[in-house]
Amino acid sequence: MKHLALLLLAALPAALPAAALAGQFPALQSETLNQKPMSLPQDFGGRRSILLIAYKMNQQAVVDSWGEFVAAAKSKYPGVQAYELPVLGGNMGFMRGFIDGGMRNGIADSATRDHTITLYTDVGHLQAALGISGTSTIHTVVIDRSGKVLATVAGPYSKAAAEKIEAALN
Repeated sequence: MKHLALLLLAALPAALPAAALAGQFPALQSETLNQKPMSLPQDFGGRRSILLIAYKMNQQAVVDSWGEFVAAAKSKYPGVQAYELPVLGGNMGFMRGFIDGGMRNGIADSATRDHTITLYTDVGHLQAALGISGTSTIHTVVIDRSGKVLATVAGPYSKAAAEKIEAALN
């Protein structure tokens, strides 16, 4: 029995997606709220990208709590981009036009719409790939140009969370 358990543990890495082991943003197709097609992660385009990942409409205030930090980081660190990523289960894709249209109409600033990308995907798969879990709050994630995860924090802006994110921006 002990040998069977060891054999199963040894086989586990082969059974998991490579992205889950590497802390890698998975390959996804989507579009910005300005309807610009995006192949992710390569189209994020920044040397470092700060991703504000939300799962529920009522989490916008938590996303907004990061606003000043994100603006300062983009000024302080050349090549840093930031994106808001509302994440909805793949089964919501049939409502994409309605949902994205509503968000598009609610965001007057074109630059904000250009950096807001709704992901209609398997939430569990995305979270496993990024090394995060739970949908009760947002996740702030830093990735490099290739999509490798460099830092993650959960929840609203705090000094401690910001220090962890900022350390990954250098």
